[in-house]
Order: sequence, then structure tokens, then C-alpha cells
Amino acid sequence: MTHERVDDPASQRFGRRIERQDGLDFPYYNGKPVWVSGHQWILVVVAVLVAYAILVTVEFENEILSFIPIVALPLLPLVALAVVTRGRWTALYHRVAIRDFGLVAGFIALGLVVAAVMDVIVRATVGTAGNPEADELVDSSLGDALHFLVSSAIQIMGEELFVILPFLALLYLFVQKFGLGRNSAVVVALIVTSIVFGLSHLPTYDWNWAQCLLVIGVGRIFDTYVYIRTKNLWLSYATHLLGDWLLFGTPLVLGAVAT
Repeated sequence: MTHERVDDPASQRFGRRIERQDGLDFPYYNGKPVWVSGHQWILVVVAVLVAYAILVTVEFENEILSFIPIVALPLLPLVALAVVTRGRWTALYHRVAIRDFGLVAGFIALGLVVAAVMDVIVRATVGTAGNPEADELVDSSLGDALHFLVSSAIQIMGEELFVILPFLALLYLFVQKFGLGRNSAVVVALIVTSIVFGLSHLPTYDWNWAQCLLVIGVGRIFDTYVYIRTKNLWLSYATHLLGDWLLFGTPLVLGAVAT
């Protein structure tokens, strides 16, 4: 299979304040480490959507069985990616360096502050809805707290794939098929995937569009930026996970210990 390449899109990088000048580029959109065709990207995105559908529609009362849809969220997309890349799915992940801890900590703090500001604005204008799952965790036991920490650690990896794999698919589409410049494609893909991520929370937040777009969608931009800067899914995952643990997990664990 042959592919029409654009003129070295990897050379069209943002400045060092946006992207690290370390030679790393996004995988798959430009034939590196392997080509993923349009039809193959469709397969990957379908796997992402099927995994999400399983998560929101399949429920088990049993605590062990309840992990099935949670595990499916990251597993199905990774299996699909492994198939189309012939085992090169690990291009999403890189080693974590000491300097990365400061980046993650900084963007956790920045993301939480911006989300809090947006929450205040939305609350004062159209109102906000509570997270019913978070509300149920307030009076949970220590066992419930541990279940939350483990299940959220798995689910958030799935949520990262829910965003980053479509982000890379859009990058391929815009650059290779539409002829858009690399940096412009990155910006558009960032906006589209942040909006979709926010809208995916509509059932959770009582179909409050403003809250999902302006609080969750805007907050998502910071997690994806960490990936854009580092090309390392471990780091956007850590930013997302630790931010959620601080937001939801800290009161839960403190309450569980107190009881």
C-alpha cells in the first residue's frame, strides 16, 4: 500500500514554549513508526466508541464483574491499535524523566485552577449539576475508597485513549488528506477532541451543556497539552489521574479513614 506524503510535516513544529525540541513527534500520522491508513484509523476509532458504549451501558452489581466495562475502555482501543500497527502501539508511551514531574504538577495545578474559575462562572450564570457518582462516594468505606482509586486508575487510561487516539486520527486526516499544516492540524484536533470529551460527560452532569463544554472541555485542553508537549501518554495520563484523585479522591479517602 502506498501513501501520499506531505512535505515533512514533522519539521513544522511549535516553538520550544509549546513543544519540547527533543526530536519526538506524534506517532502514526506521518508514517512513523508505521503508516496507519484511513481505513485502519476508522477501525481504531470504532474500537474507542465501542469501549465507551460498553462503559456507559453495561453495569454489574458484583464488584469484580464491575471491572469488565472499566477494563474494556483502555483494552479494546489498545488491541485495535496493536493490530493496525503490527504491535507498535507502544509508540504512545515513552520513559518518564525527572523533569516531567514538575510539568505534571504544574499542569495539575493550572488545570484545577482554570476548571474552578470556569465552574464559578457557569454556576453563576446557568447553574451546574453535581456528579452523582462523586456524591455517592462521600460516605463510603475504606474498601469503597480503594475500589475507586483502582477503578479510576484503569478508567482514566481509557479516557486518555478516548481522546488521544482520535486526536492522532484527526491529525492524520487533516495533514495527509486535507493538506493542512501540521501545527494548524494540531490546534483543530485539540479543539475537536476537547469538545467531544466534554460532551461525553453530558449524561453524568444532567445534560448541562455549558458545564460539560466550559468546565470539563476546557479542563481537558490542559491534559492534552501535556501530551502535545511531551508526546508521552504516561504524562497526560498522570496529569489527568492525579488531578481527578485530588478533586474526588482526597475527600473520599479522608472521609473513609475518619469513619
